[in-house]
Amino acid sequence: METGATKYVNLLVRNLKGQRHGITYPLPGRAEGSKKTYVASAPHEYPAVRLGLISGPGGYRHEVWSNALYWGATIGSRFEHARELEERPISRGGRPHLKRTYDENREEILGAFVRGFRVAAATHGGAMR
Repeated sequence: METGATKYVNLLVRNLKGQRHGITYPLPGRAEGSKKTYVASAPHEYPAVRLGLISGPGGYRHEVWSNALYWGATIGSRFEHARELEERPISRGGRPHLKRTYDENREEILGAFVRGFRVAAATHGGAMR
């Protein structure tokens, strides 16, 4: 489970980096007189990274959990802005990125989960606990 969740987060962070093609804006919080800017994302692109919060260390994390019946992983960000980008309609500035990352990399992510289960089964003598 850890392997698949890590793979998902790594793919997500990779997709949040890179060039965008939207409007150029002044960088928020810049010093007076500074000409630093960032390029916003265009509709249907991954979100632009203004300050590096959601793409940096701790921007997205995963937590693996289990109970008597299920194993699972929760993937998310502690930043409210990340949730807003994911859930807001594109026409209102939303930039869905969690579901899109999964949809575009489904086979690779599921393959990592399966490999993780195989390693766990081999480590525990075939018994998954």
